[in-house]
Amino acid sequence: MANAILRVEDMLKNYKDAVHEKNAEKFLSAYADDVHIYDCWGRWESQGISLWRESVVGWFNELNEDGYLLNVDFNDVTIVENRDVAFVHCAVTYAAYKDNVEEKIRPVHILFEKNK
Repeated sequence: MANAILRVEDMLKNYKDAVHEKNAEKFLSAYADDVHIYDCWGRWESQGISLWRESVVGWFNELNEDGYLLNVDFNDVTIVENRDVAFVHCAVTYAAYKDNVEEKIRPVHILFEKNK
């Protein structure tokens, strides 16, 4: 039981680190190849990892060009697991920062769910 929780917590840490580093491949490692994403920017819907990769790479490149740092925080994290499956549910806040200033630019809040 504890091992599954650690794996979910590891996945969340990897996701958070990938966002901060703007590392698309590390970020995408949290998603299945047949992912189906509904997003608010650019492409409304991405079916499959290759289309989602295009969106993520564009997002990270735009942040780099604009000189933004990006952080993600998880709140109200709930992990449910049994012997065969783990599930995480949480509120996620993305916030861009400029030049290490504490003022958040373009904060975005989403709901995140992930099955193991």
